[in-house]
Amino acid sequence: MKKAFVVCLFLVSIFLISNAEATLVTSECQCYQCTLKYSSGQGISWEDTDYSTMCIYENGTARISGSNLNWYCDLGGSSLFLSKKNFVGLGYAQWSLGQGCSVQLRGRSMTIDLYDEYGGMTQFRCTKRGVCPAD
Repeated sequence: MKKAFVVCLFLVSIFLISNAEATLVTSECQCYQCTLKYSSGQGISWEDTDYSTMCIYENGTARISGSNLNWYCDLGGSSLFLSKKNFVGLGYAQWSLGQGCSVQLRGRSMTIDLYDEYGGMTQFRCTKRGVCPAD
């Protein structure tokens, strides 16, 4: 009886682990509410708020994009989520071209830094939210 229980527990564990991995690699999107600040080295130039969506795709890449403001950060590569906390990628924002981006995840929050060719940085501080409002 004890052996049967251990085997059943083992099979259930395998099932749950395989389903957890499947949710990481399927296309899914999560909504965040963000406050952002732009600084060009002379202090904060402007502040705003935006909703952002983080979508993780089957090939291991992800895109984080704004709802109201035109910006995004592309994170890529098959080993993207091995660290599960810090990522780098390429980004774009309507207020500046040619940006790199870095993303730090912490529980239900996320910090995104977009760097531009002029030495400026836009920082997004985001908190996970259920569903993004319709545009």
